[in-house]
Amino acid sequence: MVSLLFGTVLLVVSLTNILYTLPSDMKTSSWSSDFLPYGAYIDELRFVIFKEGEVPQAMLALQKGDIDAYDDRVPNDYLAALVRDPDIEVRFTPDLRYRVITPNCGRFPTNITGYRRAMAFGMDKYRANIEAVGGAGQPMDSYIPTAATEWEIESQLTEYFYEADSISGNLSLENAGFIDLDSDGWREYDVNDNRIYDSSVDIDDQDCEIEFSYSEGYSPARITCEIAAEGLQSMGMRATLVPSYPVSGNWFNAFQVGCWTEGTPVVNTAKILYNRFHSSGKDWDYYCFRNTTIETILDKMVNSNSVEDIKKYAHEVNKLLVYEQPQIVAYNVVFTNAYRTDKFEGFASFNGRGISDGNNPYFATKIHLIESKGGPYGGTFKYCLSADLSTRNCYLQQSKYDFTVFQYIYEKLWNVDPNTWAPIPGLAYDWDIETTIENVAAGTQNGQKFTFYLPENASWHDGQPITSLDVKHSFDLAKQCLWSPQELNDIYNVKIPNNYTIEFFVNKTGYFEWGDVTNFPYIVPWHIWQDVTDVMTFNPTDEQMIGSGPYKWDEYITGEYISLLRFKDWHWGILDVPITTSEDLSTTPMNMTQTSKTTSTSIASTSGFSFIVFIACFGIILIKRSEKNRERNK
Repeated sequence: MVSLLFGTVLLVVSLTNILYTLPSDMKTSSWSSDFLPYGAYIDELRFVIFKEGEVPQAMLALQKGDIDAYDDRVPNDYLAALVRDPDIEVRFTPDLRYRVITPNCGRFPTNITGYRRAMAFGMDKYRANIEAVGGAGQPMDSYIPTAATEWEIESQLTEYFYEADSISGNLSLENAGFIDLDSDGWREYDVNDNRIYDSSVDIDDQDCEIEFSYSEGYSPARITCEIAAEGLQSMGMRATLVPSYPVSGNWFNAFQVGCWTEGTPVVNTAKILYNRFHSSGKDWDYYCFRNTTIETILDKMVNSNSVEDIKKYAHEVNKLLVYEQPQIVAYNVVFTNAYRTDKFEGFASFNGRGISDGNNPYFATKIHLIESKGGPYGGTFKYCLSADLSTRNCYLQQSKYDFTVFQYIYEKLWNVDPNTWAPIPGLAYDWDIETTIENVAAGTQNGQKFTFYLPENASWHDGQPITSLDVKHSFDLAKQCLWSPQELNDIYNVKIPNNYTIEFFVNKTGYFEWGDVTNFPYIVPWHIWQDVTDVMTFNPTDEQMIGSGPYKWDEYITGEYISLLRFKDWHWGILDVPITTSEDLSTTPMNMTQTSKTTSTSIASTSGFSFIVFIACFGIILIKRSEKNRERNK
């Protein structure tokens, strides 16, 4: 039933293999996409801030029309009320995130494959999906979810761990040497494999006990850990829960098993396998997993230029990892968000994400007023932001809420098509990829050259022209950041042939290199940031919040709202669209946010939301869409 629902709501799209197959003569006219960044119809984009614990107020504000979109995961208790509202659309989107149980493969007993496999056999993923997220998910074994379309491996696996299988789990423990040697109902570890308990040699059952650590107060993680622990206990292994992470200490010394949410990147999707499970990967310390066969295949994957080879190696590694179980995937999350349809239309969801992804500004550039409300131009769109900004400095952004706001102010060199994940123009309207060979006189090494072309009509929000110097300076700033990806060090030279061309020289080849080294964060204006010597301490003023994106910084009231206004000279924008004065723009922001937050009335809540209610909600959504389509076709 769960699989059937997931299959019903899943929008299957096809990724375009474009990263390493771009023809050298590709120019702007060659791009074919419904989501080239032309647009920006709305006059004002206002982010209304609802802090932690204010979900009921946000839900009520959505129903009242005080906000137009809630793009966080809608809590199950509120889904039934929202889907019944004729002016609210609720979307169920297969997510790029999934809940995982991560054993420390460098410590006993989770360093033993047979033990990890038993943990996977004992995990009832159907139950975890129902109890942890109300059935709004999908049991999963692989490390790349179905939302990743052609990169996914779930359908090609030959072994699945969806249901609890104590027979296979017990057999795996027996074969691994975990045996109840003293007949007390708990398994010891038979070190010398003689089936006789020797306390001076064998490891006692209490010393075989593991602790599951999870974020305190977060029920999906707690429930998932409880189910995993119960599975082990049913097979004679001791397991307990620890409702917090250690304050200090690295993963190898501090944890036995952790439970958290993992995500799949849109760019260089398959490289997560290398980052996690190769000893040279940047995230390897969280897993401490070593397998020479898997590492050999991962080496081939990261050094390959062929998309088909990448997929082949990624699929092969996934299958081996499902056997080794260095990480147990519990369930794939289904993302539920909601927005009003009585005033605006043109919502564009990002495949595997919500309506505002953080990768590019499609959400606000495509949405527009409906004709009966004076559309398509003008209006104020009010978007729920579930946390305040953590910083004004776009290079120090920490949360997805920072990304949500900054993506409209600043631009990257290139964006990502929300349907296919293929790269499309951003600040650069085009680029070339060339192979280079070592030439001392020319200053080149064996590797690649990435050339980006900037539009000559692009300007910053203060009217200053954008040049290659801005891009070069932004790259230098990005390298200063603590989170700066190590791949940026692969760039050994940056050249500026002219004001509108910039060249990056990389000393490596491979499919992933392009996305790794050219996807550094936002381009900022040199004339504003030129005197910034320490990017980690810079805090821009209102006057310094200058970008080149479709919306420009207007007003920020801490804890209340952030206002961005349409930048009429955006180089990808619709020309000659007048700024209108709508009824929304005259609304007093402070009064609006206070009204939405201080009311004591709560949206109708259905405590104990179940999978049956989830099915009912989805049925109501289909009926509502059918009725709206009939109305539009009259």
